[in-house]
Amino acid sequence: MNSSQIPNFLKPLDIESTKASILESLKKELKIKQNIDYEPLVSDDFNILINIFLDTLSREVIKLNFIVANNYLPYSSGEFLDALVSLLGLKRNLGTKPQAKVKIKALRDTFLAKGTKFISTLGDIAYLKEDLNLKEGLEVQGVLESDKIGDIKTNILEIKNQLIESINLESEFIQDVQKESDSELRARFLESLARFSTAGSEKSYLFFSKVAGVAKVKVTSPQAGKIKALFHAKTDLSKEIEANLKDNTPITDSLEVKKAILKEVELTVKIKVKPNSNFATLQLAIENNLKGYFESLEIDESPPLNKLIALCFVDDKVEDARLEGLEELEADSIYVLKSVSVEPLV
Repeated sequence: MNSSQIPNFLKPLDIESTKASILESLKKELKIKQNIDYEPLVSDDFNILINIFLDTLSREVIKLNFIVANNYLPYSSGEFLDALVSLLGLKRNLGTKPQAKVKIKALRDTFLAKGTKFISTLGDIAYLKEDLNLKEGLEVQGVLESDKIGDIKTNILEIKNQLIESINLESEFIQDVQKESDSELRARFLESLARFSTAGSEKSYLFFSKVAGVAKVKVTSPQAGKIKALFHAKTDLSKEIEANLKDNTPITDSLEVKKAILKEVELTVKIKVKPNSNFATLQLAIENNLKGYFESLEIDESPPLNKLIALCFVDDKVEDARLEGLEELEADSIYVLKSVSVEPLV
């Protein structure tokens, strides 16, 4: 780290003046205790030990200065900056994963789920970005995601599928959006400071919004000084929340309290099971899995379809699963699972 990367008040160790001070103290002590008139020589033991000590100490001071400097936003970088911005609940945007187009041809109608793993002969890995419905004899285009950029030949399914005839990559892996730089993250941190005042921090609003009867709360700041508190409850508790926030909202903030819209969902799950399986047991396990998952969803949170399908594979006796009934979630809403119907897949 060079001097331009640390605050002026953080100084490196002045080795020469420190050495002179130590030698002066040594001279006095030797004279007082042993009546020795000591004059340091370049190669004497005292001089060598002092040089080694000061060199080690200087390195430690540099390390400490680096750590201290990284607690100040203008000088913070890398993982230190990540830790600093996390105090406001911010995370560095990692950009989009490198992507490549792929064409897949099937011998018969089949389905590849989002996250299906592809590999290369060199050990490279890529995953299918979205679910892919394949039709017999037709080439269907999809997108693969990887952690690497360039010409990576991930054209092999890790788990072989006898229904797949061919896999052809149509492009190299390209990253459209780069990882957020330190300077960009610093700017976003400063912008976030303006969204919630110290007195009206996001955690503060969340705390004071959770009155009795409120199950979930989401607080956002669409623009500086404007706060929206969304809540999920069995009854409309807007007035109670507003009253609780009244004395805890800075005069610079305008507050909107709103009950989240309920998006009721009626799911139909169709499963194919192995012979002699206890369908009723599997049915109950799937229902419990889905109910528990939907209860954990937050306001404005949309579950990925492949996650819901994965929850249906409660046992190795389930060979295939299809799911219907999940509609798109509108803004300021929360999913509520009204019913689950589990049927045989024929």
